[in-house]
Amino acid sequence: MKPMKFIFIIAILLLGVTSAKSQQYARLIRNHNLPIPTLDLASDKSISNIVHYGSFKTPLHTSAVRLSTRGENILLAYMPHNSKEVSLKLSKDGGQSWDSKFNNKILIGNPATHISLFTLRGKNILPKQYQKERKLSNIANRNNLIMFFEGYPIKSAISMDNGIQWHKTFNHLVQSDIKVTSMIRLDNGQYIALLNSGRNMLNGRHVIYKSYSSDGGLTWTYPEIAIKHNIYSIENARIAKVDFNGKQYIVALANDIERRIGVISVSQDDGDTWSYPSPLPSFIQGDHYNITTLDNKLYIVYRDTYGNFNNDINNPTCGDLMLWYGTINDLKHGGKNTYRVRLADLPDIKIQLQNEKNNKTSIEIPTINLLANNKLSIIVYGMWNEKFPPSIKSFTLLTNRLNKFNNKNYELLKK
Repeated sequence: MKPMKFIFIIAILLLGVTSAKSQQYARLIRNHNLPIPTLDLASDKSISNIVHYGSFKTPLHTSAVRLSTRGENILLAYMPHNSKEVSLKLSKDGGQSWDSKFNNKILIGNPATHISLFTLRGKNILPKQYQKERKLSNIANRNNLIMFFEGYPIKSAISMDNGIQWHKTFNHLVQSDIKVTSMIRLDNGQYIALLNSGRNMLNGRHVIYKSYSSDGGLTWTYPEIAIKHNIYSIENARIAKVDFNGKQYIVALANDIERRIGVISVSQDDGDTWSYPSPLPSFIQGDHYNITTLDNKLYIVYRDTYGNFNNDINNPTCGDLMLWYGTINDLKHGGKNTYRVRLADLPDIKIQLQNEKNNKTSIEIPTINLLANNKLSIIVYGMWNEKFPPSIKSFTLLTNRLNKFNNKNYELLKK
């Protein structure tokens, strides 16, 4: 056999193997109750890995952020419920592997129940009382990390060296159900943080509070009500900025506690005022939302709860970890030409909700970060199988790969 002919045959065989593998994990799920299809990647083992095993008894709180030093560096923070220390892990490849040499911990001093990690970017104007203190001035005038703990006044720790050393802005923590769930930098240089109201409810309903910082996260204003619903309680708002038709929109996704559905609220004035929260469309209905944006697109990860309280609706992905991405326009107009992605097939939603009721692990709120090289990182702690302990899982996806799946080649996946 001639060498060139032999090489050609080998190439054809390899192409066939690659195509077969892609069909194994890229399965299409049709659901007559939803207007858009679902791409199932739950069986694709190449996109996920287990970072850390937890305990059946103690919930584990996680938060992760992209570091400013490298495009694919991720810092993961996790802490058991009522722990006195936070563990940190570092990944240099978008969560696909984790640096065994980086083993850092933050000692809090007294037990905490909640953490949330974010990036502080750019210079900030310090109040007069801080201008003479060189250490605090340095903290407020470079890219940093900030980790929030529960309680008010807002308590946090700030790192100037990507998580190696931390400066605490508090002396003592008091356990509280007031929690910072999201934070973003505004056009005017301030930061806005959204908080769960906890026991500070309005007319017996949970609302979303907002607080501002003008000094790089060192101090925060007294919380004000940002988003409220006249009938239902809402919590766990996640915020992202979207440039849409030349206007700056700040979008917050939150959970309706009673009905286990998602709501959306929009601000067009840097978070000063917010629209009345309205339910999200059926194709992205759920809870435990998180969101990030790039080039006018929203990347939203969540737990699917569509049809949970309606026995007439058959939704094969109810309770599963999902991803959707599209524009604000797509949300308004039925998600045309978009699709959902199933990342993980979780236990039955009824089992998950029962576990939450008994303060056991079901699934925590995921973290989502857009990285360099078209990578999307999603990290979440959950009970993936009832027979095994819960664990932190890291999902790494290529956004350009997702973009290849459109209505034209859905039919190819079925062949």
